[in-house]
Amino acid sequence: MIYFNENQAINFKHTRIEDRRVTVCQIINVDNSGNELVVSEGASMCNPRDNFCKEYGRKLSLTKALRMTQLDKNQRKVVWDAYFNR
Repeated sequence: MIYFNENQAINFKHTRIEDRRVTVCQIINVDNSGNELVVSEGASMCNPRDNFCKEYGRKLSLTKALRMTQLDKNQRKVVWDAYFNR
């Protein structure tokens, strides 16, 4: 998990659906007791004929997850900075 605020984080999961590889990005709010609430989710799916690239899948799924949030430009920059500096 990559924290970009004191109580907000990004989490990535990699799975397979049939012969396709899928990357899922979740933007999560974490409270003081450790409970997690998924605020937004984005997914990218690789074509079976393409080479799987974890980094590209993460960037694409994070982009899709950020589109579903109400974060402004400066807040999205904080998220991307946290991702690149992980």
